[in-house]
Amino acid sequence: MYKFAIIDNHQSDIDKMVEKIHQVYFSKHHMNYDCDTYLGCQTFPFDKYYDAIFLDIEMPEMDGFAFAKEINQKYNPKIIFMTNHDNLVMSVFDYKPFHFIQKNKFDESSTHVLELLCDNLLNKVIKVTNTNNEIDFVNQSQITYINIYEGIVTLHTFNNEIYTTWKSLTSIYKELNQQLFTYINQSTIVNMKYIKEIDPQFTHLILKDRTVFKISTRNKSTFKKTYIKFRLQ
Repeated sequence: MYKFAIIDNHQSDIDKMVEKIHQVYFSKHHMNYDCDTYLGCQTFPFDKYYDAIFLDIEMPEMDGFAFAKEINQKYNPKIIFMTNHDNLVMSVFDYKPFHFIQKNKFDESSTHVLELLCDNLLNKVIKVTNTNNEIDFVNQSQITYINIYEGIVTLHTFNNEIYTTWKSLTSIYKELNQQLFTYINQSTIVNMKYIKEIDPQFTHLILKDRTVFKISTRNKSTFKKTYIKFRLQ
């Protein structure tokens, strides 16, 4: 299930965005999703994962640019800036957003962006079975690490959700973005975006959720090269 958030200090604009998401994703594409709304940034839970955040630029207390800078230090959701002012459009690219919606051309602009987002999300999901034995789809950006124990592969997410699959670790790895995911030992693949620190000898690493993993001697050299390349991107 996809997770979206809308942050805007105008309830009428939130309502329009909620309706447009329902129109495009549920009525047209039959996608399952949750959509949370916030009247400003102050109540936003920065420790909760969202696949995409629809973000008004001009808000009191914390504007959209300041919010984007802070959330990108936690993880990298797809940010869609929303604005009434065309002169702000060029400024959004400094914050690496997915796209932007022009409120003064809302219907045309929002439909276009939502279709692009839909294509992007559907191309970056892993099909899994959740703990209730139901089929689900997990966005790769949400996955922090994947490991195998007693023949069962589990995917762990930023929101501390755990999904299981009977696919092999090797076949899962082939589905992943290998610029982000890498083996650190025979039974563990990590998303390098969620690495907090690595010891100088590259024998252990700590993820942002404080999970600690051993880097195997066999994988050490390859992992080191892959991680350095990732950091230089």
